[in-house]
Amino acid sequence: MGSKCSVSAGATGPARADSGLPAGTADGLEFTGQTDWVDCAEEDAELELELDDGPLTTVEAEAFALDVLARAGWCGDAVPVFVFDVAADDWRAGWCDGSAIHLHSQLARRWVVLHELAHWLRPMDGHEPELCGVLVGLVRAGLGEEAADRLLDAYRYFDSEVDLTWAAA
Repeated sequence: MGSKCSVSAGATGPARADSGLPAGTADGLEFTGQTDWVDCAEEDAELELELDDGPLTTVEAEAFALDVLARAGWCGDAVPVFVFDVAADDWRAGWCDGSAIHLHSQLARRWVVLHELAHWLRPMDGHEPELCGVLVGLVRAGLGEEAADRLLDAYRYFDSEVDLTWAAA
């Protein structure tokens, strides 16, 4: 699957109005607002970081998530359930239904786990500013300060709104 984000990794420049991603469609894919800009920002950040971590197993995904939750201060009695049931021909790497995190067995990377973990923590937020802030905090806890800074830079580049009160250091 090709990227719907036409900005190369590491690019700097204007906000979304001049980013080459106008409202409407690009490469046959529809842009509908904040969700698309968030997706582009996350893709840009992940590609630039060159994490190159292959698919995680269920045990690895669970251990990574629990470690990140503890580091980010989200410890509690509830823990996510990971289910590797996203169909091979599904375009999504994962999704969250509020109680379980569903992952594609070949696309279950740490970044995907963090993104879906943010949805698990904020199930009603879609890709709104609060969820973006939570993801920044989770990325900081799981991948480090450089990764969190890169994500924030990408959010800024794509003019995605982020509620930084949720991205505590």
